Amino acid sequence: MTTKKLLRPQILFPAVILILLVIALILAVAVPSKPGFRAVKTDQPGSAMASWADVDEARFYERMAIAVYAHVKEEPQYYDHYVPGRDHTTGVSVYQADVASVLAQPCHLPAEERSTISVHSIPSAFSDARVTSGGSYLFFLADMRDVPDFEPDETVSPSYYDDYAKTFGYALITPRVSVFRAEPYGDTMRVKTSHLPEYLRGEGEYTTFEELRDILAEGRQRFRPDAAQNAE
Repeated sequence: MTTKKLLRPQILFPAVILILLVIALILAVAVPSKPGFRAVKTDQPGSAMASWADVDEARFYERMAIAVYAHVKEEPQYYDHYVPGRDHTTGVSVYQADVASVLAQPCHLPAEERSTISVHSIPSAFSDARVTSGGSYLFFLADMRDVPDFEPDETVSPSYYDDYAKTFGYALITPRVSVFRAEPYGDTMRVKTSHLPEYLRGEGEYTTFEELRDILAEGRQRFRPDAAQNAE
């Protein structure tokens, strides 16, 4: 009798371990892991292209997270971005820029305090907007986490969007409404009014940054009242 009692734990313990391993394997198959953010640096830009649709006033304010005047410092870095749920990668170019002036702060995210930001899009967007290293531009930029009622895709890991923003930075909304040349005007800067979308235009031939700040604040009050207090 003593021998039988001693043998039972020796038999049961390995059996329990085996059962737990089988359960773990079943769960791994039944509940696949959520894909995370994946991007690989490359030596040259990808071939991604897009057709750029017009952006109306409501859509512009829905997408715009921040407005800055910034100087692009150097040639872009290139990435292949592995988009979850797709069987191909997307080429992404990322510029680093020194911020000289902030015209509108982020909506829901913490206020932008860095002196350098990253700006990204697919390569053809920068070509269409004529963005080059060494140039200074007025940028109206997007952040997918900073739009109304942002809801993460349940098929990706919770950190996906933060990792995306950390690697790529802010995005162009579209080339047509995201990037503009500005010129000095006394103690401020100004943009040729005819170059801007109608909903961003001042009264005269040129629209100053002060006018743009007021226009952006008013537009946010109408279309993004939840974020209007952050406009500068």
